[in-house]
Amino acid sequence: MAAASSILLLLLLLVAAPLSSVASIGKVITYGAKAVRPIAKKATKAYMKNEVKERIQDLSGQTNNDGQLGSSAASSYGALVFELSLGSGTSAQNLSVVMDITSELVWAQCDRCSSSSCVRQTPADTPTFISQRSHSFNKISCNEKSCQDFIRGPGNICRSAGDRCEYTERFVGSGSTSGYLANETFTFGTTAFPDMLFGCGGDIRLPGLAVAGASGFAGFSRSPLSLVSQLDISQFSYLIDNSGDRSFLSWSIGQAADTALAKGSRITPLLVPKRKQNPYWYYVKLTGVKVNDQLLTDIPAGTFDVGADGSGGVFLSTTLPVTYLEQAAYNVLRRGVLHNCVC
Repeated sequence: MAAASSILLLLLLLVAAPLSSVASIGKVITYGAKAVRPIAKKATKAYMKNEVKERIQDLSGQTNNDGQLGSSAASSYGALVFELSLGSGTSAQNLSVVMDITSELVWAQCDRCSSSSCVRQTPADTPTFISQRSHSFNKISCNEKSCQDFIRGPGNICRSAGDRCEYTERFVGSGSTSGYLANETFTFGTTAFPDMLFGCGGDIRLPGLAVAGASGFAGFSRSPLSLVSQLDISQFSYLIDNSGDRSFLSWSIGQAADTALAKGSRITPLLVPKRKQNPYWYYVKLTGVKVNDQLLTDIPAGTFDVGADGSGGVFLSTTLPVTYLEQAAYNVLRRGVLHNCVC
C-alpha cells in the first residue's frame, strides 16, 4: 500500500469521522490509559515533501480537468499520547509516549547526547529519561536473547557478546531512532511491571513527525518486543478525535474476554499476514470505497489485494498523517469526491 506507485489520499477527506479501531489478539483486567490526548503536529506539508524525496507520488494538490483537490488545508494531524512511568519508587520518571501500532519497540529519548554526531529532531524542551537516576535500569548485553531477537538487519550492532545491545528502528513512511536496549520497570496506575524491554533512544531522526511534549513511542504492533506482547495485552481499542474531547486508549490483560459492541456496530476482523508481508502489522480487507454512501464501482477488481511479492493489501497506522491508495483507486475516488463536492 505504501509502495512507490501509491498515490496520496489526504486525511482531510476523512476527518468528518474520528479514526477508530479495535484490535483483538487473544485474552480480563481492563486498564484505561489516562491523559491520552491528540497532539496537533503542524508538519503534514513537511512530511509530504520528505515523502516525495523518497519517490512517493503526491498528486493531491495538482490541477487537471477534474479540478483541484488540494493539500493546503491539511496542515496538522493528531496522535495518541499517554503517560508512561519509567523506573520504580522514588526514582520513577514520567514521560509521554506516542501510541504506534506499526512499531516494534517501546523507546524514549534517553540521557544526553554524548557525541557531536548525535542527532535529535525533537524540540529542545523535550523531556528526557535519565537512566543514571533509576534504581531499576539495567543495560542489555549482546549475548542476551532479547538482544538477539531484536538486532535483525545491518543497522543493529553487536561486535562482541559483552557489548551493550545497540539497535536501529525504522518507521513506516520515513525516519528512524537508534540507541541501546535495557530492562526497566513500567508502571500503569498502581501496577508495576518489572524487567520490561525498553529502548534508550540516542539518535532520533523523525522528519516532520516530532511531537511536541512526547519523549518517545510505545510500540503496539504484533512484535514480541512491543508493549502488546510484553504485557500480554489480549485486546486494545483506541479513538483518535482531533478535537481532543473523545480520544481514548484502553487495553485488557488476562484471560479470554468477549469484546462488548454497541448495538448495531460491526467489527472488521484482522487478517493473518501472508508470506512476505510484515508479520507484525495489522492488516484488514478493504472491499470497496463509498462516497456519499455510493459504492465506487469503477475501482478495478483486485486493486486492494496482496501481490505474490507481499506488496498491496491494507494495513492500519496511528501515526501516518495521510492515507495512501494505489493510483487506480485514487483516480476513481478523486472523481467521485469532486462530482459530489458542493464548492
